[in-house]
Amino acid sequence: MTPLSIDFARRPPVRLWLWASLLAALLVAISHSGCTAWQLQQELRAARQQEAEARTRYDTLIQARRNSELAAQSRPPYERDALLLARTASFDWNGPFAALESTRIEGIRVLAIDASATESSVHVDLEFAEAQQLLRYLDAINAGEPPWRWMLARAQAPAAGALGQASIEVKLPERSGSR
Repeated sequence: MTPLSIDFARRPPVRLWLWASLLAALLVAISHSGCTAWQLQQELRAARQQEAEARTRYDTLIQARRNSELAAQSRPPYERDALLLARTASFDWNGPFAALESTRIEGIRVLAIDASATESSVHVDLEFAEAQQLLRYLDAINAGEPPWRWMLARAQAPAAGALGQASIEVKLPERSGSR
């Protein structure tokens, strides 16, 4: 038998820098994928939070719409008139009307009285012969210290041979304890 001759040559060892670069590339890939996953998770949380806020706003809007529809349906047809009647009752109408009745100046004539609960005021149209008479009438109707004051809204000077016209008005305060 013939002897076998095998030469066991040493393979050159894999260089250490090759292992280090492979390990570094692997670490970079892992850290990049971890960072990307973390960013995606943060975006997902933000999207879920925005969705929850939008759902809450939507639910609030729908509930408000339902409430307004229910309120509109549940109001009786006479409610507006009842509220106007209650508002009318909350003002002291006797004072201005008593002042109109008790104030008399020669040459002044009351043409129309308009009491408005919605505006909480009384408008009076007057007819006068001279501007001095109108000013004396305003002073006389505001005599004392009433809780309201009559004011001249408009005045048209008398023309030759005709009478002048004026409007006075008073804004009424609500009675205390009426609410």
